[in-house]
Amino acid sequence: MTENTTATEQTAQEVIEQFVKENNMEAIVERMVKQMERVQELQRSKDSITEKLYAERATIRDMRDTVGNKFREMLDGDKDATIEMDLDDINELLTDIGASKIIFTWSVDVTVTATLTGIEADNEEQAIEKAIAACQLNVDTNSLGDDGDSTDEEYEADNAQEEDN
Repeated sequence: MTENTTATEQTAQEVIEQFVKENNMEAIVERMVKQMERVQELQRSKDSITEKLYAERATIRDMRDTVGNKFREMLDGDKDATIEMDLDDINELLTDIGASKIIFTWSVDVTVTATLTGIEADNEEQAIEKAIAACQLNVDTNSLGDDGDSTDEEYEADNAQEEDN
């Protein structure tokens, strides 16, 4: 009986090996493992997105509370009161909720006065020309804002006086 069992077990083993080989089970198992890894990655991504969503909800809740508290403070218990806010109050509220402040763009005329000395020239006119050529305006427009620009640059020089040597 032991011999039959061993023969039967071999036969069963051979049948299993043949089935695995014929049906390419190793490739199927490999694809299943890769698919399971993709599902696990998707689950991690879902968890990350869920965390971010909860954080955003908390931020929105904080903004809502900040705005509500500001207006309740301004009403001071009088439901019929009129709320007036100046630009500073509005910008403070916007800053408190993480929003951009209301800003305006400006145009500013700038006058720069300088005295240049040691200019070597044949005459007053040449000294003035050299002074103007030396005074080039260097404006860092990046510090002015998104639309910052420098235009209408005008250079004047006068009152040239010969130095004592």
